[in-house]
Amino acid sequence: MKIDLHVHCLPASPCAALQPEELPGLYQKAGLDGLVLTNHVTRHLNGYSTDYGEQAEMYIETYRRAKTAGDAVGFTVIFGAEVKLERYEHHPEFLLYGMTEELMRLSHPLFEKTQEELFNFCCEHDILMIQAHPLRVEQGYEPADLTLMHGLEGYNPNFPSQSRYREIVRLAKKAGLLLSAGSDCHRAGQEGSAWMVFQQNVADPQSLRRALLEEKPVIYGRNGRIEFGNETDDAYQE
Repeated sequence: MKIDLHVHCLPASPCAALQPEELPGLYQKAGLDGLVLTNHVTRHLNGYSTDYGEQAEMYIETYRRAKTAGDAVGFTVIFGAEVKLERYEHHPEFLLYGMTEELMRLSHPLFEKTQEELFNFCCEHDILMIQAHPLRVEQGYEPADLTLMHGLEGYNPNFPSQSRYREIVRLAKKAGLLLSAGSDCHRAGQEGSAWMVFQQNVADPQSLRRALLEEKPVIYGRNGRIEFGNETDDAYQE
């Protein structure tokens, strides 16, 4: 299965330009089989409502709209999240794989947690916590505590000339962390710019988590396969 692990849409991610119903068709045309909807979980949700329960329901409804559209055309849409930890100067963001609607309701607002609190929550509920774009220094990001996460996003073509792919791979290998990849899609034209290939069927948060743990990362960008083990590979350069 070809799956993009990092995708955003309106209204849960107001920085995006796509409606949930648009995603399955765009991604099928790009040749993919599924996506993980990792909308932003940040303080910006306070702009929607000051009630945390209402925030969680809007977030879940956004996912359900995308999933309904996907089900109609045989395309997989999996629930996920990208949580920004607001307490920190460098505001690290973490992609959560294994997150569910029920856990979203029970745990929101995740963005108020410390990294240790979020990591403990993820471990308790069998969620993989992977830092998104850890070396996108142009936007103020830097690696967080590598002992309090499960992996790093190794390839993200958003800001392609600054992706620093090789440095992230070395960090992950040294710390024994998982590697993931996704397009970080916010608007039409970014779909299909990065995805992971899984041999096993991936249909929900639990099977996605299992596949990330059990399979070696097989990642593609527009220019072809990206070999994590070959640091001379230039396929990541868009």
